[in-house]
Amino acid sequence: MIYSCDNCGRLEMDVVRSKCKECVTTNNPTDKPSWWIPDDKPDMVNNPQHYQSENGLEVIDVIEAFTAELKGIDAVCTANVIKYICRWNKKNGIEDLKKAERYLQRLIRHRELEEAKNKTK
Repeated sequence: MIYSCDNCGRLEMDVVRSKCKECVTTNNPTDKPSWWIPDDKPDMVNNPQHYQSENGLEVIDVIEAFTAELKGIDAVCTANVIKYICRWNKKNGIEDLKKAERYLQRLIRHRELEEAKNKTK
């Protein structure tokens, strides 16, 4: 059976902990091999430009920091608001602003219902 490395996608017979030999033996096994992503093409999976600030701050890191203590729909809605607000001017414009608004409204409605439930207890 041929397995695909979870890190680089290389098809290998010898896969250790779901990573190929090259990825397991490198100093940083999360780095993609040089052949994985062509130099002339942006990496839209790992580093899409619409999710990065001018100084290299990535939206995923912001989301992780601000949702670490949240759970369930609170975390999902907060993460989506952050995502769409951060990318709107680089990707889908007003459409992304409307998506952010939708998730914000859903979060507000959920929090109001939770507060109302807690007051009746």
